[in-house]
Amino acid sequence: MEYNGTKQGTTDLQQIKLQKLRTIDILSWTCSFFTCCVICRLFFFFCGCFHLHLSQP
Repeated sequence: MEYNGTKQGTTDLQQIKLQKLRTIDILSWTCSFFTCCVICRLFFFFCGCFHLHLSQP
């Protein structure tokens, strides 16, 4: 009976680890996606400013 209990406990721990890994994976993907968006926006913003600066006499 106790053997089954310990075995169940280890599988629970493994499931918790997997869930944590999945959450971390989603968080890191969201962070990288958000960073990409911010960099792209900054890039286009600076390009627009530079273009305006050049077009002004």
